[in-house]
Amino acid sequence: MSKRHRGDRWWIFRPIVMGPLFVAVIAIFHTDLAVAADNRWRSPGPLRINDDVRRIWDSGLYGAETFKPFFWLDNSTLLIAANNGPKPKDMEGMRNRQTWLYLWSLGEKPRPIGADPRDAAMAYCAAQGQVSYYQNMAATPRTRWVGPPGQEKEAPPGNTPAAGAPKNGLNFIERVDCEQFSDPAMAGQIYLTDSERRYYLVLGGDLSNRVPDETIILMRADKSNKTFMPIYRDEGPRVQYRLFEKLFYVFDDALSDYPNRRHPKLMTPFQMWRENKCWPFWRISPETTKVERLCIPYGPWVGETRPPESSQALISLVPTKAGIFFAYTRRKGTSGLFRLRSGDVRHIAAGEIKDPVVSPDGCRVAFYYFPDERAPRLFSTDTSSLVVVDVCSAEP
Repeated sequence: MSKRHRGDRWWIFRPIVMGPLFVAVIAIFHTDLAVAADNRWRSPGPLRINDDVRRIWDSGLYGAETFKPFFWLDNSTLLIAANNGPKPKDMEGMRNRQTWLYLWSLGEKPRPIGADPRDAAMAYCAAQGQVSYYQNMAATPRTRWVGPPGQEKEAPPGNTPAAGAPKNGLNFIERVDCEQFSDPAMAGQIYLTDSERRYYLVLGGDLSNRVPDETIILMRADKSNKTFMPIYRDEGPRVQYRLFEKLFYVFDDALSDYPNRRHPKLMTPFQMWRENKCWPFWRISPETTKVERLCIPYGPWVGETRPPESSQALISLVPTKAGIFFAYTRRKGTSGLFRLRSGDVRHIAAGEIKDPVVSPDGCRVAFYYFPDERAPRLFSTDTSSLVVVDVCSAEP
């Protein structure tokens, strides 16, 4: 560098050292730049109808601190447990709230279900046009009611198996037996099944029977055609099965500041995401054993981490018939609902999206929605609402 260039550089920075007024001007200019950068990723605000969201339904019900699962009875009806009455205005109202079981047909007001809706909200599920719930929870034996809504009949209580049960998760079942199914031969293994229970996607042993660096295995329910997937268990500890496309999805739904032992530089997941420009997930066809590795690209909405500060994030993958959506939650990033299309990410709604569940036809997504992402952690009268969005219909 020439003396003149060195001098130029000195005179650029000299006022910063010697001139407080210039420092103030620079600070204001820097703030303006920060605001401009912020505006590029400004929250899109509340849910609204656009090219990504065709219709919106709000149940008018809100969730409690501990969220209960909800189920699609069919493509336009949900079975949900939520707080009855209006949203609480103070702590006293919070303490006096009750959780009831409701049946919600989209476009109508949710209605309580069961002789005692509060009792029914303790254990329930729905699938393929039938509901299942219990009454007399404090009595022995409890009574179980099963059938189409309004036509439920008393049935023998179900027996939840202690071992060999698939870890489908209540939110993703497609049968009304509420995970009653079990395979004794799979005891000690964590696995997922498809709706017809023809295939098992095996993540490996539970915490007491776990092998380091084990890969995920796809096989038939009769244990034949065992295929090792090119996915380590710790790369994709979360699995889903989507009925409308008959595919498994594998992904990692949690990020933290802890270094990843597989990375040679011991980078944190956030640093790896930024370096690789990819947060991977996999799509698996059990029929063909074909595996696709897909990516959520990195963007400013992810947020940065500056050691020694700690930060975590959650990702919920939401495959639909209209494409891939996902919910992202992070205090240091931009929380909300996003759409992934052709390698680009579009922010659809700001706030926190919790427990998204896709309808059987893959067109509607139900979730708890917090316009203020702090609401789940800090007391607020603006608590969650259970909403449904349609991502397929051409009608506004």
